[in-house]
Amino acid sequence: MRNILVSLADSERHPDVVKDLRGRLLRSLTKDWKLFKRTLVSLLQVDVRTEAGLFLEKAAAFNLDQPQFDRFFKRLARGLLFSCTKTSFADCLVNWRPVAGANAAGLETQLHGVRPAYTGAVGSRVFDYLGFVKDPRRALSLWIVQFYGGPVFMMLLHPPPRRSPALSASPRSP
Repeated sequence: MRNILVSLADSERHPDVVKDLRGRLLRSLTKDWKLFKRTLVSLLQVDVRTEAGLFLEKAAAFNLDQPQFDRFFKRLARGLLFSCTKTSFADCLVNWRPVAGANAAGLETQLHGVRPAYTGAVGSRVFDYLGFVKDPRRALSLWIVQFYGGPVFMMLLHPPPRRSPALSASPRSP
């Protein structure tokens, strides 16, 4: 996760990435052939377009639709909810997506004056978060996170759908 997050165009110029993490990225890729292959496989070619939709060029991009991202964002969202509300829960679903062209602070102003219940930062814009919590016992919350002053992601936590008793009942033995 770290290798991909620090390799994104929005974060590669962050001072901590330039000073320390770029070297770690290169060392981890040269030492671990499987990691290098997984990283290469996650690359794809995309069209770069202007806001008006005009084609500029083709560029490399990471495919973020991968199981390790799902696991990472689920752990991160549940960890933030627990850290901020001290509420633990058995299970929840986490829907996440990147937010293009945004930053965490800017999103707060775009939410029409809705103040987040929780805000925090680690280091010098290494990791920022905003948390909007409706019901911590049911894991109803929205989290906006930003890594290295660059990529922004939204994570929505909600309880899994309830099964009807008829569907979840075990079959009776004759």
